[in-house]
Amino acid sequence: NIALIAHDTKKELMVQFCIAYCGILSRNNLCATGTTGKLVSEATGLKIQRYMSGVQGGAQQIAARISCNEIDLLLFFRDPISAKPHEPNEANLLRLCDVHNIPVATNIATAEALVHALDRGDLDWRNIVNPVAPERRKTQRVRLKSNICHIKAATEESSTAKAMHSEDGTVERPHSGGDYDASNSLRLN
Repeated sequence: NIALIAHDTKKELMVQFCIAYCGILSRNNLCATGTTGKLVSEATGLKIQRYMSGVQGGAQQIAARISCNEIDLLLFFRDPISAKPHEPNEANLLRLCDVHNIPVATNIATAEALVHALDRGDLDWRNIVNPVAPERRKTQRVRLKSNICHIKAATEESSTAKAMHSEDGTVERPHSGGDYDASNSLRLN
């Protein structure tokens, strides 16, 4: 579950970010404050659970989900220079993310790093720390199997690249199993 929040001066940046990473974001459940969610959804076609606008308490609704550990990543594009009093209170949101170990990005550079990490499966550790609701398990199993396949492929490539030296001076290359094949060794003389 990814939550999207943007101060007024950062809403267009959030829209552009979501357009750029639409493919990755589409594989996750998204929620957002009202106006941010509306703008992103209209620009990308992404399905977004919209809460109230920030003025009406949408950030508090997302904060409640964070406090219940129902959010896995918060993208909160904030304007630290000209934030207005009605805009979401970042101190409370950031504190809750710290309490519940929820990765948070407050700018586009960190958001890109976290979205790439999400795509690679680097944030799957949250599934171990936080038990998952049954409806999310299937999606996570598919992602976990994909990650395991990538790890196995990388391991096999690495082991294939290494040759095993035997005492009689031959170099054995790993083979796919079965009986030993004499053509699979080389004499080093």
